[in-house]
Amino acid sequence: MASLNWENATRGGKVAGRLARVQFTIGDERRTVRLGKMPEKSARTWLHRIEALVACCVGGVPFDADLAAWVASLPDEAHERLARAGLVAGRETTEAMALEALTSKFLAAAVVKPVTTAIYRQTIRSMHDYFGADTPVENITTEDADGWRRWLSEPHSIVVSSKGTRKVKRLAVATQSKRIEVGRQILARAVRWGVIERNPLEGIRGRGKVNTARQFYVTDDMIEAVLLACPDAGWRAVFALGRWAGLRVPSELVGLRWVDVDWERNALRVRSPKTEHHAGGESRLVPIVPRLRRVLDELWDLAPDRTTLIVPQFQNMRANLRTHSRRIIERAGLKVWPKPFQNMRSSRETDWLARFPVASVAQWMGHSPVVSMRHYAQALPEHFGAAVAGDGERGNGGQTGRAKSDVTDEQNPTQQPPAMARTTTHERSRNEAIPAENVVSTGIVGEVNSGSVGATGFEPATSTSRT
Repeated sequence: MASLNWENATRGGKVAGRLARVQFTIGDERRTVRLGKMPEKSARTWLHRIEALVACCVGGVPFDADLAAWVASLPDEAHERLARAGLVAGRETTEAMALEALTSKFLAAAVVKPVTTAIYRQTIRSMHDYFGADTPVENITTEDADGWRRWLSEPHSIVVSSKGTRKVKRLAVATQSKRIEVGRQILARAVRWGVIERNPLEGIRGRGKVNTARQFYVTDDMIEAVLLACPDAGWRAVFALGRWAGLRVPSELVGLRWVDVDWERNALRVRSPKTEHHAGGESRLVPIVPRLRRVLDELWDLAPDRTTLIVPQFQNMRANLRTHSRRIIERAGLKVWPKPFQNMRSSRETDWLARFPVASVAQWMGHSPVVSMRHYAQALPEHFGAAVAGDGERGNGGQTGRAKSDVTDEQNPTQQPPAMARTTTHERSRNEAIPAENVVSTGIVGEVNSGSVGATGFEPATSTSRT
């Protein structure tokens, strides 16, 4: 049915080896598949496979599973030889997808917040700078991936502003890890879409997302100095809500309304865009500590419209709070600390963790206990001294005392008085507009002031996958 033949290969008039070929006939046409140089045993295997293919073609029957698997496993060049002989259909050839096309497709398919999109774009710029935007994705090897990881840790020119300004600097360790994580997600999507067979970034990890070198504890005295340097009550509220309520600034500041404040029970309902996609993460209740209460009292007295936003001048998420906040800190005579708002939030959580169960604190802050301990809790020098003094052995659960902002005026006579005296009637009138879902159950105010909040916090247990 088919025959295996050999012919001499010559080079410079001399025989340089033997070339195998298989000849067969379909109908009246004699066809040839040239195999080239190969051992006779391999050539005979090809002969038997070609005979099976010819039988299927002549008989009009499909390939059996074994024959189909053998054809599928052939390299493109060998498969093309069979296709030219009419034994198999040609493989569809598709143009290799360039990295730029892949990243554009990834961005178009992403359903994420604008801040996350910005992080994706930063990673994509890094990938384009190193691998090349026109590089076929299939050409990126594991060695290339290792090189990108090393490159991220070195000083190089990066975009430092929305205008495209570049500066030579070294990325923070946490930023390096985040970019590796996003890059791995992009190439994993390429595997899922069939662009590549294996993710070259698989198994490559950063050096950690927590940069303890940039942690900074912001004391109450520092914030008091900053409040004195603020140009108006709105800015005082920004710093007070960031440090004494632990809000994410600016995302949780936007949309904060007066109806979210339960004046009688000292509780603030905070809506969180970052955690709203988690079950129960749309909002949370945060205790209003005495010092924060006085700032809110001042802002209430100055508010022209007490039915809408608490800080209406800061409703633009793109407002440059960072630059103005740094100027205010410097005006207070202080050196600007790293990540101003992030470290104010971290300091708030550190204070509460010294007094309350981590489960309660995590709910007030809007994330899981794991995130609380990994990213926010700070080890302070005074903790060591308190342990040496035996504070953790006095039956108080290891509590090392209260932050100044959490102490009421009655407990600390030196604290400045409230902005103005409040009457029961006045407090009741404030709360008349509070929706029923925002009202805190009775007894919480006593628990906050006494420091005896239970392990479940204010809200029902929610998903621990919040960040």
